[in-house]
Amino acid sequence: MRKAEYLELLKSPRWQKRRLEILERDEWACQLCGDEDSQLHVHHWVYEWNRPPWEYPDEAMVTLCESCHERETKNGKTAEKRLIRALRQFCVTYQNINALSTNLEREFNLRGVRSGKWAIVYALGLAAQAPIGKVLDEIREHVDLGMPASITTTFPLSTKDGSEVVVEMNVEVRLT
Repeated sequence: MRKAEYLELLKSPRWQKRRLEILERDEWACQLCGDEDSQLHVHHWVYEWNRPPWEYPDEAMVTLCESCHERETKNGKTAEKRLIRALRQFCVTYQNINALSTNLEREFNLRGVRSGKWAIVYALGLAAQAPIGKVLDEIREHVDLGMPASITTTFPLSTKDGSEVVVEMNVEVRLT
């Protein structure tokens, strides 16, 4: 779909209705900076070829002020490339990056974007195929039950030069 065609779809009553639903859900405030006074936009976190803008699930859209929307749109591709480069610097294989993507998609579909930060951490643990995934399961269980916890685990990790180190991880779960 060309940009001109997409811009025409944004004039559709279906999009206008959907846009209002997202603005209301987000209480008419930018979800990045909290601005309630500037012009607000409904941003799609991801775009799919030939998909009308109103056919995305709620968690794929967010309210942003004009300034945050401009920054997010302008810097998105650069940030994505930097993330991949950073992952590759830590010897993360493309296979693990694909696993991370799959896990993120599943977690977002299960829990929605509102718990997205948790989903990212959890998916990273699953993608690494390390015991961290088990620790995160235990943390989530304590959080869901409203119980504080102190969790310690160790696991092997390969460094860039191929040597093995043992990582000890201590996690304190405090509920506020």
